[in-house]
Amino acid sequence: ELVAAVHDRMPVILPPEAFERWLDPELKTVEGWEDLFRPHSAEQMECFPVSPRVNSPAHDSPTCIERIALPEQPELFG
Repeated sequence: ELVAAVHDRMPVILPPEAFERWLDPELKTVEGWEDLFRPHSAEQMECFPVSPRVNSPAHDSPTCIERIALPEQPELFG
């Protein structure tokens, strides 16, 4: 629900205790992972604007996920 205003898809967010299972090269099907494919709690996430630099893989830097101020929007009917 938190991400719905930004995008229609949500990536899987794994808890640390699931990392090993997710990366196990022996697991070749989704069976056994179904419990991981559930929405992450919106209360544990935060949504904020970031630079459009995040849209290009050419920009591989922590600055891509830094919070930015949104530009002022002109009032249309004021």
